[in-house]
Amino acid sequence: MTARHAQHLRQAFPGLVQAMGFRLVAGRDVQPTDRAGVEPVMLVTRQFAREAFGREAVLGEALTVFEAQVRIVGILEDLREQGPAKAAPGMFFMPLPQSEALWNENLHVAFRCAGAPPSELQVREMLRQAAPGLALHHFRNVEDSLAEVLGPQRMARAFMAAFATLALLLAAGGVFGLMTASVAARRAEFGVRASFGATPGRILAEVLKEAAVLAIVGGVGGILLGFGLDHLGRAALGQWPVPPMVLGLVALGALGGAVLAAAFTPAWRASHVNPIEALRAE
Repeated sequence: MTARHAQHLRQAFPGLVQAMGFRLVAGRDVQPTDRAGVEPVMLVTRQFAREAFGREAVLGEALTVFEAQVRIVGILEDLREQGPAKAAPGMFFMPLPQSEALWNENLHVAFRCAGAPPSELQVREMLRQAAPGLALHHFRNVEDSLAEVLGPQRMARAFMAAFATLALLLAAGGVFGLMTASVAARRAEFGVRASFGATPGRILAEVLKEAAVLAIVGGVGGILLGFGLDHLGRAALGQWPVPPMVLGLVALGALGGAVLAAAFTPAWRASHVNPIEALRAE
C-alpha cells in the first residue's frame, strides 16, 4: 500500500452502495457483520485494482493496509469524485468499525429517501436523536453538489451545441447557394439532357449525388479535424459518453442530411428544366 493509494481510502457503513448509487461490479457491499475483531475487508474500484494488482479480477485477494491483511470482498465501478473531466482515481472503502483508528475527526453521512428530501432542520433533529454528541457541520443535497461539479461542463456543452447548430445551418445555407448557382450555370446542359431523353428522376439523382460528394468530403475533413482536437474537447467537456467512432458517424449523418435537404430544391429545379426555354435562353 503506497501513500498515494492511502489518500483514496474511505470509511464506509453498511448500505454504502445503495445509498450512494454506486455500481457494484462483483462481490458484495459492506455488511453489519464486518465489525472489529473479524477479518478486515474492503471494497475497491476497478481503477484501484488495476493500479494495485495490474488487473481487475481481484475479488478475494488480500492487500496489506497499514500492516494489516485486508480481504477484497467487492469491486466497484470507477468513481469520478473530482468531476467528469478528470480521470477516476483508484479508491477503496473499509468498514468503519475495522478502520476507525485511521481517522476520527470528520464523518460523512449519506442517506437515500423516498419522496421529497428532508430539510436541514429535519436532518439535524434526526442526528440529535441518533447521536447527541455529534454536530452537523455541513448539509447538502447530492443534486446540488452534482450541479456545481457538472456546471462548467454543461455550460460548455450548451455553447458547443449552439455553435454546432449554427455551423450546420451556415453549411446548409452555403450548399443551397452553391447548388443554386451551379444549377443556374448548367441550365442549358440540363435542357439538352432532357431533350435527349433524360428523365427528371435521373437529373435529380445526379445533382443530389454531387451534393452528397460535397457532404462526404466536408464531413470526413471535419471529423478528422475534430479527432485531432479530441484532447481539447475532453478537457472542456469531460469524457465522451459514447465511442468517438459513433460520434463521427452521427456527425457525418447529420451533415449529410442537412446538405441533401439544402440541395433538394436546386436539384428539383434542375430536373424540371424546360428544354426549349433553356436552349432559347442560350
